[in-house]
Amino acid sequence: CFSVGIGLLFAAMTRLARTTRGHDPRSGKPVQSSETQRIIVSEAKCKAPGAAKADQLPHRLRGPHRADRRRKHRPVRRASDASPLLDWPLMKVGLALPHYDFSFPSGDFSFPSEQPATVARVVEYARRAEQLGFDSVWVSDHLFLDLAKYGGPPKRYGTPEATAMLTALAAATTHVRFGSLVLCASFRHPVFLAAQLQTIHGMSDGRLEVGLGAGWYEAEFNAAGIPFGTAGQRIDRLSVVAGQLDARLDPRPAIIVGGKGGPKLARVVAEHADAWNVCWRITPDEYRARLGTLHQACARAKRDPQTVGLSVGLYTLLGTDRNDLEARYEALQRWTPGGALDGVPLAKHADGALVGTIEDCAATIKEFEALGVSEMILSAASLPFSVYDDDQLELATRELIPQVRG
Repeated sequence: CFSVGIGLLFAAMTRLARTTRGHDPRSGKPVQSSETQRIIVSEAKCKAPGAAKADQLPHRLRGPHRADRRRKHRPVRRASDASPLLDWPLMKVGLALPHYDFSFPSGDFSFPSEQPATVARVVEYARRAEQLGFDSVWVSDHLFLDLAKYGGPPKRYGTPEATAMLTALAAATTHVRFGSLVLCASFRHPVFLAAQLQTIHGMSDGRLEVGLGAGWYEAEFNAAGIPFGTAGQRIDRLSVVAGQLDARLDPRPAIIVGGKGGPKLARVVAEHADAWNVCWRITPDEYRARLGTLHQACARAKRDPQTVGLSVGLYTLLGTDRNDLEARYEALQRWTPGGALDGVPLAKHADGALVGTIEDCAATIKEFEALGVSEMILSAASLPFSVYDDDQLELATRELIPQVRG
């Protein structure tokens, strides 16, 4: 049956992990070495969603002391010259690439879009972003996505697979940084994920950045037969995968943990990540409060919080002046699926988003920069990883980025 097969698979994972990470392959006992990081993959069978305890997760980290497995934290690096992003004086601006069937512009700003998602279409936007001067491009990780959470239709929209898109981006671009926001920690065994990411990082001459998250979309967990569990259990899985990638990747791309989260997620950031990302709606005041939680986690981990890179992603709508902004918002309302923005005042849509005139949006970015944020990632629509109007990309690079860096 399915559960027996999963149990056998996890047993094989256990033997592989012990063989490759300091365990005797016959006895299964840890090799006594000061440099051995004891990573044990549980052989417990996956139970129904919500039934598993923390020690019955597919994989878990163990060790006599947490400090024994804590590496010296390395800051996020700029791939072009390997210098820390934290030391780079200019605000970075990235683009959330459109890669869902609903993500692309339509000629009259009506929905649905007439351009279904393909790898070629995603690559086209990545190349355009690189030519325009965006510092980074990003993709998310879903098997499919419905829009009920965003006030849209419950239809499941397709997308290319995330690691395949990352591979295509490595081959199709030359200097722009690229990465995931975020790979779901429960979807792939960390040993094989590390091999995939190592290959992609090498293909791109070190431009990959690896965003990881706990996952939130129960429908795709169920569709894949993966236990959804509780939020705490999913964060436990995230901690294991982040720790495994941290230990296995060499040369090592930056590891970013994504999620608004709370103390438990902040602990994963403090122990395993180079950076923390939050998206797609948050105000500077809300962000300041969440930074306090991260700083507490860093104190418990004996880590300087200044070594954690910070990035924020926001829904974006730019206008050259107030009249232009209002006209563009009307177009966005027509584009937004399911009429989710019908009757929503512009001011309400702008709350917690990067919405306004160029000067307004530059001021918002400066507020986040004052809190330590070093990269702003734009989703140029009312949905994540979407572009409702290509002119938004031109406006961002022509008008917004120079003001932010001026």
